[in-house]
Amino acid sequence: MPVVASLPLIQREVGNDRVCTLTFDRPESGANIFDAATMRELSEHVDAIERDSSLRGLIIASAKKSIFIAGADLKTLLKQAPTGEMRGFIAEGQQVFNRIAALTIPTVAAIHGACAGGGYEVTLACDWRVGSDDPATRIGLPETTLGLIPAWGGSTRLPRLIGEDNAAEVILKGKLYSASEALKLGLIDEVAPREHLLDAARKKLGEGKRPESKVQPGKGKTPAPGDPKSARARALGIITASATTPIDESLKLEVDAIVDLGKTESTQNLIRNFFLTEKYKKGTSRQKFEKVAHAAVIGAGVMGLSTARLIQEAGFPVTIYTRALPPETTSNIAGGQFHPFGHFREEAVTPEWRRQFVAAVDYGWRRFQIMVGDDYGIRWLPTYVERNGPEYALLPTFPPVNRMLGPDEHPFPLESVVRYDTLYVETGRYLRQLIRDVQIAGGRIEVRGFATPAEIAALPERLVFNCTGLGARELFGDTELRPARGQLAILLPQPEIRYAFTGEAGYMFPRADGILLGGTFEHDVWDTTPDPQAIRRIVASHKRFFDGFRCTA
Repeated sequence: MPVVASLPLIQREVGNDRVCTLTFDRPESGANIFDAATMRELSEHVDAIERDSSLRGLIIASAKKSIFIAGADLKTLLKQAPTGEMRGFIAEGQQVFNRIAALTIPTVAAIHGACAGGGYEVTLACDWRVGSDDPATRIGLPETTLGLIPAWGGSTRLPRLIGEDNAAEVILKGKLYSASEALKLGLIDEVAPREHLLDAARKKLGEGKRPESKVQPGKGKTPAPGDPKSARARALGIITASATTPIDESLKLEVDAIVDLGKTESTQNLIRNFFLTEKYKKGTSRQKFEKVAHAAVIGAGVMGLSTARLIQEAGFPVTIYTRALPPETTSNIAGGQFHPFGHFREEAVTPEWRRQFVAAVDYGWRRFQIMVGDDYGIRWLPTYVERNGPEYALLPTFPPVNRMLGPDEHPFPLESVVRYDTLYVETGRYLRQLIRDVQIAGGRIEVRGFATPAEIAALPERLVFNCTGLGARELFGDTELRPARGQLAILLPQPEIRYAFTGEAGYMFPRADGILLGGTFEHDVWDTTPDPQAIRRIVASHKRFFDGFRCTA
């Protein structure tokens, strides 16, 4: 007969096959979390498992419909951070997880539902991980998005499982992955239908203890975060040292890092903002919106200045706070073609989001047309693109004059060319004019940087628009932000060139301030330093292409 031992938060059952199953099931809650009481119960269950020499294996599971274990109790961490109690809580969790890792019997985590933070770290203490194929199963370590690091062994054990570079990507991005994505990354070992999850876990026990593996050293492809004191920097330091640091020492580094980070005002604000966001998602916040008397915009690139103008047009005074002004903003080196491209991943958007996107494109398309002229540096240009069919019509009116050309209708050394018209923006002139517009309408611009969200929260304006662009990653912990870098070569202006081109050779945009030649599109590259070799390749590619021009007369 199965042996069952139930405590308030975790049930322990030993089957006739002598496999022990620990099932997390927090009463009167849809989620399992790790608080002090849960950690004490888990420790008691591990005591019993260690004493029972008849056991053949351990499975850790959850009884919840959509959550495995959501991680540490953030309310506990928020309270403990200023008092120093956090060190004891984290150390206790490490000790319990270490005992699971040291069990002589094979261990498997049967993951169904959200498995985040400490919830995933307890699975890392197991030999094997099996995830359900249900959409509710999302797996990852999001601690750095809250200004913390995985400190229950996540920063130490994950590099030993999937290598330094992959571990750095998972931990620094803080993303939650689907079961199939987690399998590809090595976060889990197998995916099974939900109804067969426990059977798959039992089968996995038959493979015995997981063989020890050496850390795969990193190739240095993860750029160091700008702030060496940030959560991402502290996590990366532990990850990159994992190949040469014993586990016990690495775990101590985890404790020291999370205790230091927990004391910072920026981390505490990020956790408070998380709770506030969750309340609004659930509709449980009773806080009323304050009447907006004045708004603030952070950033003075195209997004910041455009947002400030829209706020003014809606009737509100605005102050722009910015670390840099044009021409020192990233927007100043943008190509400036109106062509919505590369803004999102198709599989990640909903129909509602797509409707909003199309509405925004429609507004921008109409708005830029009434701004054509020298003041804003906006003009129409015929655009020639190397492709086998007409350009995708995102709107009924965009792009106009959209048709394929025959070989005798163009001079390009290509078989297939489409021609359409669109708008081009000389970004330097455009930004200067927007600054004038903001100031004429009574807006104020203050050159000021912000080190933490707490400094922004202290502003007198209660409505703040984040237009920090690339800076949002460090300032707000925005791990979803993905830069796309393109190298540019800028030639002297040639007013006689009145068309643009895009193809395998690269792209060419003529502007009053110069001829822009491009040809690279690099995702997730944060470094904005020009690459002379890439620029030489771009120029050479365009030269080869334009050397092939032919006369069609």
